Amino acid sequence: MEHHRTPVFKRMIHAKWFQLLIILILVCAAIYIVNPNFISRVNIRSILRGTVVPGIMLAAVGPLLAGGGIDLAVSTQATLAAILFVNITRYSDIPWGFAIIAALLLGAVFGLINVFLINKLNFLAFIATIGMSTIYIGFARMWSGMMEVMLTNHDIIAVGNAAIIENWIPVPFLFMTLLIAIYVYIMANTRFGRSIYMAGGNEAAARLAGLNPKRIRAILFINSGVISALAGVVWSAMNRMAHPTSLNDAMPNFMSLTAVIIGGVSFRGGSGNIAAGFLGLLLVRVFDNGLTIFGFRSYVNMAAQGLILIVALIADHVNAVRRRKALEAAAIAAADSAQSAV
Repeated sequence: MEHHRTPVFKRMIHAKWFQLLIILILVCAAIYIVNPNFISRVNIRSILRGTVVPGIMLAAVGPLLAGGGIDLAVSTQATLAAILFVNITRYSDIPWGFAIIAALLLGAVFGLINVFLINKLNFLAFIATIGMSTIYIGFARMWSGMMEVMLTNHDIIAVGNAAIIENWIPVPFLFMTLLIAIYVYIMANTRFGRSIYMAGGNEAAARLAGLNPKRIRAILFINSGVISALAGVVWSAMNRMAHPTSLNDAMPNFMSLTAVIIGGVSFRGGSGNIAAGFLGLLLVRVFDNGLTIFGFRSYVNMAAQGLILIVALIADHVNAVRRRKALEAAAIAAADSAQSAV
């Protein structure tokens, strides 16, 4: 029995999610030792609440990055969708479910625009999405008149600010966790999920396997637009408003990007685990909360998040170089072996 258990245990030890879980526990313990108020109900709820929007965006950023694409307009897409959603809900005779559908359809339009620019016009993904991001910011400011648009639907506000287990866990956090679980399953256990990794890792091999990498990324860009719109809807419900700059200024998309890279999703595509990205997000959020508890100013937190992203990108680069060298060494060894056999 021990013989069968050991390999599984070793794989668990080397798994990215397990390593991140250990680091998360150690960081939490260190912060708690310095300030026991870290585990207070108010602070725990604040941490979980702060992971909701970037956590939803994980479902947009993670699969797209694994598939070899990137969308840097997620936050601005969420902003514009939130403004549309709140404005529709201000009409009492229109069901708020229709407002959600309208926001998600707008998100699909965002994705289709990116597909046209990237697949049809062959724009680089980061150039196209940055360009569209500035356009969306302009539209959001013009539409809102640079003013916050207050959400007046009390049912939506109640859901967005509800909590369970004696107000410890926000309901939107549970929704976000369920959404991530669905995407984890899709990526790990479905044919389409495996095709995402193939398209992101090696386009030529994916084509030889009968896949269409452009079509796969088109689906992922549309998914990114829809999920970003969903994040905007949830953000407006939690904050009782839509705002032309507040959501984008919080940079939840970059927090999501940092989290998925920490979780092992390669910036070059082809690998990674969204479940580990979720733990990476919790780690980033706990670290940010710890800096706040220690009395650092908000700009220090922002600089720290940027530093974490750079470190994660460096680690991703080092891992990519190691993988390339290992593949080259294996190819040389295979060639030498074949020649010896001849």
